[in-house]
Formats: sequence, C-alpha cells, structure tokens
Amino acid sequence: DLGTLDVLVNNAGIEAFCHFAELPLDRIEETIRVNLTSALNLTRLVVPHMLAAGRGHVVNMSSTAGKLGPPFGAVYATTKAGLIAFTQSIRSEYRNRGLSASVICPGFADDGGIYDRMKAESGRHSPPFVGSTTADRVARAVIRAIEKDCPEIIVNSPPLRPIAVLMQMFPALGASLVRVASARFLKRVADSQRL
Repeated sequence: DLGTLDVLVNNAGIEAFCHFAELPLDRIEETIRVNLTSALNLTRLVVPHMLAAGRGHVVNMSSTAGKLGPPFGAVYATTKAGLIAFTQSIRSEYRNRGLSASVICPGFADDGGIYDRMKAESGRHSPPFVGSTTADRVARAVIRAIEKDCPEIIVNSPPLRPIAVLMQMFPALGASLVRVASARFLKRVADSQRL
C-alpha cells in the first residue's frame, strides 16, 4: 500500500545534444525511456491512488527545449515537448476529480546538472539571449505551481515566453531566432559528443 500520495514530481532526465544523424539508436531509446516513458509509467501507477484520495498534483520537469526545439537537441526536445503535452492531457482529463498537473520548463541551470557538463565539454557558455536559471528558482517554481495550480511555468532569464508565443504565431521567424541564438553553442556541445 502506497498510502496517501499528494504530490509526484517527475524529475528524471538525461540530455542528448548531438548531431542527430550520428546519434546511436540505443541512446535515442535511452533518452526517451528516461525522460518520457518513466514519467508516463510512474504517473500511471500513482494516479489511481490520487483519484481514490480525491486529491493530488503531478509536476513534470520539462525544459525550454520542449517549447523551442533547439538545433542538435532533437531527441531531448522531443521528450520534453512530450512532457508538456502529457501534462496538458492529465490536467484536462482529471480536472474535476481533485487531480491536477503542472509542467516546469527551466532554461539552462547555472548551478549544477546538465548545463555544467555542457559548458565544460564545449568550453563555452550559452549566449546571453538564451539565458539561464538556477536550481533555487526552479524549486520555487515547483512550489508555486503546486500552491497556485499553474498549468505551466517557464523558468528562465531573460524570459522566453515571448519567443515561444512568437514561434506559435510566426513559426518560421521564431525558429530562425532560436537557431541563430543557440546553434553555435549547441553545435560545439554536439561536436564534443562525437565518438
């Protein structure tokens, strides 16, 4: 018996910023399994307990990559976009049964994690336009999402929501901005991953 489960935070994640045509198939599968399938499976196991209790909140840790689809990050961005859609579906499906869901979309976290390794391996920081965040800001966003039942919070400085909106309204222009802003840094990261 799991007892009462009030909150589930799906935070498992690995990156795969590589040249897509060179990415081994097993690495694609591993990234999908860790970033997306594990969240779906764990949530599937927890939701019945939350529904039985009449309350619960699922928080999925996505990424700004799931909103913007950066170059050299096709698999990673796909899994993170999947978490955004999954959150929207769960939120909509169980809204009137006491269960809700939120998605957090952080940018590069400056104080640990994937971004530190990317900086070390590429010898560069992300461009200022792309921005970053901190683990503390992400943690505060998780708490805010649960307390205020926010559907989605993008945690990045400078704010990237205007770019995400621009991409929805003008896909070609938005995609060009993302490519120009991030391609050089992410190409260096991808080049550092070559075997």
